[in-house]
Formats: sequence, structure tokens, C-alpha cells
Amino acid sequence: MSRWGISGGPLPSGLPYADAIQTAFEEANLSPMFGYAEGSEESIKLEVSGYLVEAYGAGTTAANVVSTSGGYGLFQLTPSASGIALPENWQDPLVNARFAVEHWFNAAAQGGFPYWTAAPFDFEGTTLIKCVAASFNAGLGGAMRGHEEGDVDKYTENGNYGQRVVDAYLKLITGKVPWA
Repeated sequence: MSRWGISGGPLPSGLPYADAIQTAFEEANLSPMFGYAEGSEESIKLEVSGYLVEAYGAGTTAANVVSTSGGYGLFQLTPSASGIALPENWQDPLVNARFAVEHWFNAAAQGGFPYWTAAPFDFEGTTLIKCVAASFNAGLGGAMRGHEEGDVDKYTENGNYGQRVVDAYLKLITGKVPWA
């Protein structure tokens, strides 16, 4: 069991970028399966489907993509939104995964995990994953506002980002690939 009660053992073998994500998230005592589900939603499934090459050109991968919205790499982190300086070697999958972990801890210091795991919420399991993923995507304020209005995903991209991360996580813990 990792920090905040989100479970998940080793990632299934053969997944792209699994070693980097497993290492970075275990170093921080966070669930690698949750981390991989988030990374999959952000970019990995787009690489696997061929979309990144189609949209951004030959040689574009989940590790080196810079999206039109200004997100960098596996976790599509936006330094301007997170307040964390982008490392020079952000294209390195391990560096990008560690950057994502730093972003989560920065968000946690501002509310993130502690916000959703404290009273009156006391969330755990997939409810916690959905809330934290929505916070990652829409910001804590957007997720809190959505929750108050009855849907934590209300202000996320496509209005279901947190649920998509939960779905990917549930596939991973049953040994399936998240994009299948």
C-alpha cells in the first residue's frame, strides 16, 4: 500500500516508460499504477495509438512531445501552472516522471491529497484517485468547485478526465493495458 492508501504493485511488464514511472513513484512512496494511469491519460496512449506522430511529426514520442497547450512530456506538465521550473532534460522519461511527482507534492502542499483525504471527505480508493486526477488536470480549485457543484470532473478536459484515469488504473491493477 502506498501513501494515501492507493494500492498497486509492480506495473505489468512490457509497458512503455514503465521503468521510469515505477522508479519515480516508488521513490516517493506513491502508487506506480496511479502514476502510470495518469501518464497514460496524458500522453502514453497517444503514442501507442500513433496519434503523436500523426499530429506532431515523425520522431515525436510521449517523452518529447510539447503539446499545443504548452504541456511537456509524459505527464504534460505546464511549468507556468505548477510554479515549478522545467528541468533542462525534461525529455528523459525518469526526469519527467520525477517532475510529475514533484508537481503532485507541490499540489499536495497546497491541498491536493491532504484536502481529499481529510474530513469531511475522507476519500480513499478510486474516489480519491478521481479527485486527485481531476485536481491534476483542472487544478485543485477547479476540482473543488466541480465537487461542490456535484461533479469533481466538471472542469477537467472533456469533463471526464478523473474518471478516465480511474478506468486506466482499474485496468492496470487487473494486469491489462490502460488503453485497451
